[in-house]
Amino acid sequence: MFGLSKNKTKGSKQDNAQIDKQKLEKLTYALSQLREIVNSLANPIFAFEFDGSIYYFSQGASKILKKPLPAVLGRKWFVVLPLEPKDKMREMYSNFVDKKQKISGEFTGPDNRPIELVISPIHFGQGGVVSGGVVEIIDLTQKKQFQQRQIDFISFISHELRTPISSAKGYLDVVLHEADYLKPEHKKFLERAMASTQRQADTVEKLIDLSNLERGQMIVTLEEIDIIAEIQDVIAYWRDVASKKSLSLNFLYPKFNIPHVKADVTLLRTILNNLLDNATKYTKEGSIEVSLYQKESFVYVAIKDTGPGIAEDIQKEIFEKFVRGEHSMTETTQGSGLGLYLAKRFTEQMGGKLTLETKLGEGSTFTFSLPVF
Repeated sequence: MFGLSKNKTKGSKQDNAQIDKQKLEKLTYALSQLREIVNSLANPIFAFEFDGSIYYFSQGASKILKKPLPAVLGRKWFVVLPLEPKDKMREMYSNFVDKKQKISGEFTGPDNRPIELVISPIHFGQGGVVSGGVVEIIDLTQKKQFQQRQIDFISFISHELRTPISSAKGYLDVVLHEADYLKPEHKKFLERAMASTQRQADTVEKLIDLSNLERGQMIVTLEEIDIIAEIQDVIAYWRDVASKKSLSLNFLYPKFNIPHVKADVTLLRTILNNLLDNATKYTKEGSIEVSLYQKESFVYVAIKDTGPGIAEDIQKEIFEKFVRGEHSMTETTQGSGLGLYLAKRFTEQMGGKLTLETKLGEGSTFTFSLPVF
């Protein structure tokens, strides 16, 4: 009896050991399969603990960053990775720790290769506690080359179109103002042609600005500017445009003294024109208000309209190139989708920021800042 019991116990242990061995083999196989899947992803990845220590580094990550696994394992990714600028990597990690949400940033890697890092949080357990992050490494070389070809094409086309459009405007202007024999209906047709030609000319100028900006050829001359005088001058033109649509365009003169700003007058006027063009174009009824105020070492200009507002899913990309709002008035208005992008970039060129506050059905407020002179 006792001998039989011992044999059963021994057999049971052997069976358990066999089961454990099979489980281990299955787990090892699953891990190897998972590793192969990760290594075959289009974009390589690495993973880190919440303190920033790397615990997984794919073969693709080693290849693109030219760092073997032993050189990075257990080390802080924002310290050990060969990307520049280093301060931006540390800032990106700090933002991830604070916000615990998906973030991204562009860097320069080995061989001056443009690289984008996209961090997504890793949630652990039912409580969804963020235990670390997984980083997707995206090689932007081909994307940047394609964008450069786009800019080269835009530059060529816009400069080729500039001269014939200017000539057409000149001829139309002569006919409109010097041909006394024109009948009213003929003059109306020519005025429409003139307006259409002007829109094309404006689009060409925006494309040239875009080309200069993207090529780094934008010349910015910062000087002391009386911003109130510039706003009043620009508003004088747009007040006539607004009145033709039965809109009121008001400048809320500040109650307190506003200091002069440090800006490029051409870029400042372009920002104002683009924002007022956007406001008058999409506001069907109501009013447009322009106000300004000082806060610390910046002057803020706010342009508020009673238009349709901008949907939440569009707000994130409204300042991108060739993006227009998705609402019914978009179908009946014309535009290049460059005005807001250029306004934002020009503001940044002068050390300021352009922001948006909007609610669907209640209008929008675009506010840009410029440093005090």
